[in-house]
Amino acid sequence: MDASTSLKALTFIVGPVSLMSLRHKVPKLERPFLLRAAKIVTPLAFVGATLVIYWSKWKVVSFIIPITILSLILYFVFAYREPSHTKEIVKLHLKSGWWLIIYYLFLLAMSYAGSYGPGAKTDHLIHAPWDTLVAGLSPILLLGRTCRA
Repeated sequence: MDASTSLKALTFIVGPVSLMSLRHKVPKLERPFLLRAAKIVTPLAFVGATLVIYWSKWKVVSFIIPITILSLILYFVFAYREPSHTKEIVKLHLKSGWWLIIYYLFLLAMSYAGSYGPGAKTDHLIHAPWDTLVAGLSPILLLGRTCRA
């Protein structure tokens, strides 16, 4: 997989989290479309997007994740300095988005330590298929915590 595919999958990460967060925080909100099986579909979508990124290998992940983290940090710095944004709103956005940086760091670490990381197969800390299980299932813990925060 190339960087383009991984970056597209990276954009799909926020969808399941947003849907479940809104379901938890504003359950009576009128929706133009109701995904009835959201409790099943959202974790599957989150895991699927995570695995697409993870399987793109260390070369791609080590390129896109640092750039994405840097862009998020720059966003918050410029938003904080923007006169039209109150400091409280920027802090609220930062509080709501903390999980994304943790998720990105997890992907970076897993990509390095897993069987898609750099070096020979014997150099990897987590070997296949266990690396895919850890990379796919660990974010579900974050998804559950994030949607209720």
